[in-house]
Amino acid sequence: MPVDELLLLQLELIGQIQKAQTLDVMQLSAGAEKLWLDVYSKISRDQGGLVGSVLSRAESNVMRISMIYALSEGSETVRAVHLEAALAFWNYIDNSVKFIFGGKESDAISNKILHNLSMRPLTKTDIFDLFQRKIKKNQLNSALKDLQAKGRIKIKKQTTGRRPKTVFELC
Repeated sequence: MPVDELLLLQLELIGQIQKAQTLDVMQLSAGAEKLWLDVYSKISRDQGGLVGSVLSRAESNVMRISMIYALSEGSETVRAVHLEAALAFWNYIDNSVKFIFGGKESDAISNKILHNLSMRPLTKTDIFDLFQRKIKKNQLNSALKDLQAKGRIKIKKQTTGRRPKTVFELC
């Protein structure tokens, strides 16, 4: 890009920043408000696990991004086009986070259990051995219960010559 064009863009950006610093309140246009009401429940849903932790507060982040788009145009009003651009950007973020962190839980115990279950089903003793038997029973039980409640693992009872064996598998 030629230097003179770059300088013009720089001056324009400085002007927009200075104008933005004088604003007290921004408004949503009627179209943006309708769009916001339509998408709010979708973007505010809890996704759980590490993905959910990274993507939490999507609604406030999308609104901030849409405000940046509006301010970059010198507008005090967030229009539907600004919100649509912010939603597209957030969709890219959402997909990237799911690609990088998808399937991972937010705690190391659950991640280790899931990783090892991806190779083969395990008994509770096998899982306890994964931690060199240095994990507290209540921590292990809590992680297994949580993973089962989230639909990540299932429990099967296998009959043996003696008492039944409890086996954990991925769903």
